[in-house]
Amino acid sequence: MPIKPEKMIKYLKQMGFVEVSRHIHKGTSHIYFKNFKTGLSTEVPMHKGKELRKGTQNKILKEAGLKHVFK
Repeated sequence: MPIKPEKMIKYLKQMGFVEVSRHIHKGTSHIYFKNFKTGLSTEVPMHKGKELRKGTQNKILKEAGLKHVFK
C-alpha cells in the first residue's frame, strides 16, 4: 500500500536516521538520511502531493536495513 513520504520520514527518524542533506529542484526534493550507528544511508523523494510507490518504499527500507509493512 503506498504511503506518503512524510510517514516514511517519521519512521526513519524513529529508527535512528537523521537528515543530512536536502536537494530541491523545481518543486521536488530528495531528502538524504543517515544512521550514524549502522553507517547505512538512504534518500526519500518528496514530490508534490504524491505517495511513494511500492518499489520506492522497498528500496528505501532495503537501503536502510529495515523491514516494515505500513498499514
